[in-house]
Amino acid sequence: MDLKVEVYQFLSRSNISKFTCGNWTTYPVQRPDIGITIDFQVCDKPFEINFSHIIAKNPSQGPHEYIDPFLDKYMSKRWPKCIKGTATVSSSASDLKETDMLKNILLFLRKFLWERNSGPEFREFINQTCDQTATTLGYRREYFSSQMFDAVGNRRPSNIINFIPTDIGEYVGPGIAHLPDIRPFENVNELVWSWIIPFQDRSNVGDDLQKIEGEIRKTKLHFNSYRELEDARRYLDSGEIRTCVRCAANSVDAILRYYCNAWRIKFPANSFPFDEKIEEILDMAKKPSYKKVASENLEKLLFLYRSRNSSHEGDCSYKDRSGTLIEVTYKSQAEDFVRAAEDFTLWIDSMV
Repeated sequence: MDLKVEVYQFLSRSNISKFTCGNWTTYPVQRPDIGITIDFQVCDKPFEINFSHIIAKNPSQGPHEYIDPFLDKYMSKRWPKCIKGTATVSSSASDLKETDMLKNILLFLRKFLWERNSGPEFREFINQTCDQTATTLGYRREYFSSQMFDAVGNRRPSNIINFIPTDIGEYVGPGIAHLPDIRPFENVNELVWSWIIPFQDRSNVGDDLQKIEGEIRKTKLHFNSYRELEDARRYLDSGEIRTCVRCAANSVDAILRYYCNAWRIKFPANSFPFDEKIEEILDMAKKPSYKKVASENLEKLLFLYRSRNSSHEGDCSYKDRSGTLIEVTYKSQAEDFVRAAEDFTLWIDSMV
């Protein structure tokens, strides 16, 4: 008997390159009679992942639109890439489709994907994505599901609240392991995990539950407060370039001040260039360097800030690295700035 399994680990940056990571055959130690052949690739996010939100929620009553715009207007732009594993599980065992066995298979595939960090095929990828793993302890929501799909193929979110502790070095982002051969009315067919909530002074779920719920409330408020980013998009659509640039720069400033407060560090009072100020904040907070993972985007944020600072003079321009004055007059230029602000905001939101 063969079973197909898919496992996805979602990543927070759109500039992670696509590539094929290799093929493995493995046998679980506890069940050497079960053979698993799996190959991995890094690809674009293939479907929306609102069902793996840290915040448990019920499905809507309609056939689609399971993204709550009042919860997170940028949900569709979060976690744009993923590591995808496609596996075949082979065994003649009679218990292969029993509940406990299916759960163990799903857990095994997640663990196997996470452990590829040490493999030669993944080594270069891991070196390039050090920002995707946790630097502190924390919790994430995890649940097994008999997953059903709506009329247009969306997975349904779940109201199951089950938090598990996470360790340093785990992938920060959400993910799923799915059994497409198992119909939801037959048995469990999916394991879902959310992204991590950091807890530096973590104890245990029972003692920390109230604090976890408090952090989730903060997350709801935070995700519903991207007004400057939304305004930047609105002004971009209407062709108001200068106002769009100002709002995009203000949004980056706001998210940095939010995390300075959350990380209990002071916002730098120096007059360093804005890209250096971002790096200083991340360094003080002991977070990965944005320059190392998205240097081109960091430079766009520098030019965005310079453009914002010139706009009070009735202008909108910046000097590039060579000192050349660049006028920001085209919608495409402002679009680059807004996208850079969005990418940075969503990236820093994933830091653990």
